[in-house]
Amino acid sequence: MDYMNWKVTDLKDKLRELGQPVSGKKAELIDRLQSINLQHPSCSGRLVIDAKPSSSRASSGFDSMTIPQLKAELTKYKLPVSGKRKEELVQRLESYFECQLTGPIDFDFIGRRPIELLMVAEKPSMAQELSHMLAQSSRVNRSSCSNDAIPVFRFSMMFHGYPANVRMTSTLGHIYKQEFGPEVTRNQTEELFEADVINTEANPEKRIPKMLAEIGKGSDALILWLDCDLEGEAICFEVIDCVKNVMIKPPSGNVMDVIYRAKFSSSDEATTAINNLVKPNFRYHLAALAKHDLDLRVGVSFSRYQTSLLRRAFPDRNIDHLSFGPCQSPCLHFCVKQHEKLEAYVPTYTCHIVIALDLGRYELEITSDPIKNQQEADKIYQKLKAEQRCKVVSVERTTHVKEPPKALNTVELLKDASKQYGIGPSETMSAAEYLYTSGLISYPRTETTRYPKNLNLQDKKNKLRRMLPSFPATQSGPALPAIGGRRVQMDDFEEPMDWETIVEKEEVYERGDDKGDHPPIIPTGKAVIRTLNSVQKLVYELVCRRFFASFMPEQRYHSEVTVFSAADVTFKRKIQEIDDYGFAKLLPWEKAPLTRDVPTGILSNGSQIKIKSIKISKTKSTSPTLLSEYELIDKMEKHSIGTDASIPSHIANIQRRNYITVNEETRTLVPTKLGLQLIKAYRECIPKLVETSLRADFEKQIMNIAKGESEFEQARRFILDAFKEQFKIFRNNFHKFTINFEGCFEMKVEGTYGRNGYRNNQNSYNQQPSSSLSVDKRKIIHASRQITDQKTRVEVAVKSNKPVSQYAQHKPFPAVYDRCEQQVAPKVSPVKRRYVILKTYLE
Repeated sequence: MDYMNWKVTDLKDKLRELGQPVSGKKAELIDRLQSINLQHPSCSGRLVIDAKPSSSRASSGFDSMTIPQLKAELTKYKLPVSGKRKEELVQRLESYFECQLTGPIDFDFIGRRPIELLMVAEKPSMAQELSHMLAQSSRVNRSSCSNDAIPVFRFSMMFHGYPANVRMTSTLGHIYKQEFGPEVTRNQTEELFEADVINTEANPEKRIPKMLAEIGKGSDALILWLDCDLEGEAICFEVIDCVKNVMIKPPSGNVMDVIYRAKFSSSDEATTAINNLVKPNFRYHLAALAKHDLDLRVGVSFSRYQTSLLRRAFPDRNIDHLSFGPCQSPCLHFCVKQHEKLEAYVPTYTCHIVIALDLGRYELEITSDPIKNQQEADKIYQKLKAEQRCKVVSVERTTHVKEPPKALNTVELLKDASKQYGIGPSETMSAAEYLYTSGLISYPRTETTRYPKNLNLQDKKNKLRRMLPSFPATQSGPALPAIGGRRVQMDDFEEPMDWETIVEKEEVYERGDDKGDHPPIIPTGKAVIRTLNSVQKLVYELVCRRFFASFMPEQRYHSEVTVFSAADVTFKRKIQEIDDYGFAKLLPWEKAPLTRDVPTGILSNGSQIKIKSIKISKTKSTSPTLLSEYELIDKMEKHSIGTDASIPSHIANIQRRNYITVNEETRTLVPTKLGLQLIKAYRECIPKLVETSLRADFEKQIMNIAKGESEFEQARRFILDAFKEQFKIFRNNFHKFTINFEGCFEMKVEGTYGRNGYRNNQNSYNQQPSSSLSVDKRKIIHASRQITDQKTRVEVAVKSNKPVSQYAQHKPFPAVYDRCEQQVAPKVSPVKRRYVILKTYLE
């Protein structure tokens, strides 16, 4: 590209966009841009990913930079820029990008005193598990920080040959969250793509940064035990920001030299992990930073615009915040497309001739091939009426072998829990995370489906055998719901568990794919704690079933396809029997379908079978069904919409925003009027954002940042510009479709919204109720306003002496509640129950 005619200000703006230093004369700026284009052709058009890692870290690149350039680089990554010596700045950058230890861990400079070690896990329960694993025979003393927000576990141990005093604590997840700066106003939308984003405390009432600094003061080293994924790595660097200024600096003066990362999948790997420490991965942190930044800018800008536009269009309607997300929109689109297939379905009918054959002890029905129309079927029927016998033309027997399942990963866990147990993705992940932090299963976020070679099956088998004597008929929860609304009958397999069939085989370790992230999800063998709720028990049971089933024999069955002929008309019948259930003893939903009416082996070629009856059967074509949860999860995985960790939250978001509802019996997803209209409008305005390609590119670029194949600022800028362009199209066209949303919202509660469509707090909470209402009704309205003021969703109003109510989340008035409770059926959900009670009383 020719930059000679560009102004200096334009050159600097372009460099700033690319995250490059902007100091220097015009000739230097041009040289810098041209060198970037040679290294990264993506600057001039579509983003091209190099096969090799980019120069986002390369040490030689840092060495060749000037001090202003190094400081600009540090600023870009939000790292400290203090220091005047070039060597100090280069060392700081290199220490952040270094992922492996450069030599043995050396603390000889400490002297004879024990090392003061600070360890930080992601959750308090995991901190407790790790403490007891690492302390071994040493005593673990528990205390708390000054505000009791997070626990502190103290114990002694040997750390790489040095005696150490350990303080193990935890975060509560992310310490910081990203928000727009105070200069950003509520009515800004497109400006958000370039607005400043700042970090604020995620739980300001807990004061986690201050507590970590208090606990970590005087530490010689820091070991990070956060979850081993992008988000966990991001939290690692949040922890580092909290404690780096209170730690004792090593002789090098760089605190990053004594900060380590433990890689583990379950608490029982703690000893192995601490003996194989690495450095925290800054590229993973940058990838998470880019993802959070982009999701914030894109989500808030689109959400604000569509919400404010619809509120202005329908000021008399109660319109909550209408969120938009680059993942949730394609997710909703999948649901709507399947709903539209169902709506457009026109049934077709097919005729068959069905003959009942008399086999003595058995009666067998055989069916003809499809017949075009009723008239043709009548002709064939008349021809067959004269036939007395049917001839067996051929009998073909086929043996089938169904392999045991691969090791369990996150997506398969979510699909099985929804399809077989009726548990939603968010509930499943919440239960799995609890099981993980309690030390019962390995890390539940993984794409890998191949077992590691060092898996000790016999040890886990022995431990779990003592705990699960009643497997597979465990008593941990209700019967398991299966496909089609039918429940799996666990009584089909009442025989005791045959533990001898669970054996290590070489082929088991060859199944599946190793994605290089975490091992698959397996039980650890730790004794089950008594505090598990019913969902946690079911998820744990599923993990155990899948684990042991994968080491069991194959399922073997055979089928027999018999071809019959009568009056030159061909009939077929398939009979299927299971020879060995194999792994299906533990996974009954995996058993092959059976035909129990007639056994195989009783028909032979040339046999003449007596015809008992003939009839014409008319069958209706199969109707499409709504998308089920597990089918949506499968589609999201195949199209790279979200990650194994984020898929549950995307599905939960579209449900929470009332874009879909979930049928609790079938786990199918039903789009609401609002969801349907949003997708129709998006298709016309921004079709790229409801299709899968743009978001899949988004996820790919994020992972390329993590792998060092894309430069952080370039990739972030490219994705941001793509969404910014789509927003301009959306802004120019969305208003054309607002009229279609009129029937999607209820009439708003009187006095709760102002003319601009936003909540009018003053009028909403302080307006006096009409004196014409009864005293009890006025009390209810006052009580509901008090609850609304506490940010609940209770909204009750009486207009023309008739209530207009939304779901009540709390008891609005105890006396009223108690008086009406007996009138409501006891089996309705609590939310619906409170609504009905209140509505009944008001009417």
